[in-house]
Amino acid sequence: MVATSSSVRSKKPPERASAVRHERTAAPRGRHPSASIDRAASTIRERIVGALDKFDAIEGEVAGLVRASVSESLAAARGAVVDVAAVIREVFAGTVDAAGQSAGALRLGIQGAARGTVAGVHDAGGDLGSAVTEIVKAAIAEGHRVGAEIGSVVRYALDGVSQGLAEVGKSTAHIATRAAQDALATAVGISALAAEAVRQVILGTAEGMEEVARRHRAERASDRR
Repeated sequence: MVATSSSVRSKKPPERASAVRHERTAAPRGRHPSASIDRAASTIRERIVGALDKFDAIEGEVAGLVRASVSESLAAARGAVVDVAAVIREVFAGTVDAAGQSAGALRLGIQGAARGTVAGVHDAGGDLGSAVTEIVKAAIAEGHRVGAEIGSVVRYALDGVSQGLAEVGKSTAHIATRAAQDALATAVGISALAAEAVRQVILGTAEGMEEVARRHRAERASDRR
């Protein structure tokens, strides 16, 4: 005999099945909920630190590759006139192309490229002031080419320059003002909106670049211990 729909709905589930379901969902006795929350928070912190460490490692790898490439390119000239600006433009064009549309990759790429270029020019005995000018101009030009937010691009480039100067033991004092002026002049040639974005970034540029350089020196000293 087939049961009617009303009789099916009226049937109660076995008491044992209900108990089993209750047992599976009940929290273990004697464990305070805050303990689980603390463990979860600790796990999240550890994973975030690990992810950030990977980002730092990637940026460092980019900087190392660019440093070697720039240094070798300039040294290979052996006294001949070298278009340093052209070398730097090629570095940033390749970096931005490799980053694609990822904002995170763009930050790591531009910052690492700026850092590595400063170090590479220093290794080859080049003019750091002129190099920083070309770094800022190239970063803005390439960022604009792919539609990136110019203020952010300038910030990445200046942070990378600061780190590079710290690595080679140079002060940011005299270069910061020049870098800010070059960034603003380049942005003005793009649009009023880009110029305003850069103007906001470069407020207090000297102090900001010196702080980035100081922090980078401290991190490198800590890594050597």
